[in-house]
Amino acid sequence: MKLTFENIRKTTRKSGIYLIQGPNGRVYIGQSYNVGRRLTVHLSQLIAGKHGNVILQRSWLKNGSDAFEFRVLMEVERSMLTRMEQYWMDQFKIQGKLYNLHPTAGSALGFKQPESQKSKVRAALIGRPLDPEAVAKMRATLTGRTLTTEHKEAIGRGGRGLKKSASHRAKIGAAHVGMKRTAETCANISKAVRAAMADPEVRAKISKAARNRGCDAGQSRLSPR
Repeated sequence: MKLTFENIRKTTRKSGIYLIQGPNGRVYIGQSYNVGRRLTVHLSQLIAGKHGNVILQRSWLKNGSDAFEFRVLMEVERSMLTRMEQYWMDQFKIQGKLYNLHPTAGSALGFKQPESQKSKVRAALIGRPLDPEAVAKMRATLTGRTLTTEHKEAIGRGGRGLKKSASHRAKIGAAHVGMKRTAETCANISKAVRAAMADPEVRAKISKAARNRGCDAGQSRLSPR
């Protein structure tokens, strides 16, 4: 297939397994709910020199676009995508002709990104504004979502003891200046506080913290100056 965006879009809009074949029959295997659209993303990234698979990108830059072919292997129901992607990956892996960095279909299991690459990704993301469309999608995904008790506990453990920098605290404070809570939000906060205060363990922790603050203040007043 000639590598033009129009030709690739015409492949199929259905879910399926695709491959990007380079020199010597080496291939990159992938899956998508919309194969044509996913292949155009790959092509855009390769042309821009920003593809996430560094081996595939280097081969593209070395051999040129004429050495590559984009092809649909098979159309598959969504529920079977990962299973069939793994099947095709295994076939080419046996032959030693796989560009894929991850040995497990549909995940990054078994792949350890080098520290140098992590640093580059981290540096590229710092200060980068989020796309409004991406923000809207994330918000829509999270709206109405009910967290399990285990998930809430995991979030609590992750943030416990985490020290925020002065600039981080300043940003949080600035974001809340002038913010007005809805009546529903106020009601939910009150309900949560009442439920927490009804827990004897919570009340005991608050009392202990207050006593500790009182002791610290007393020691400060009694200490010589």
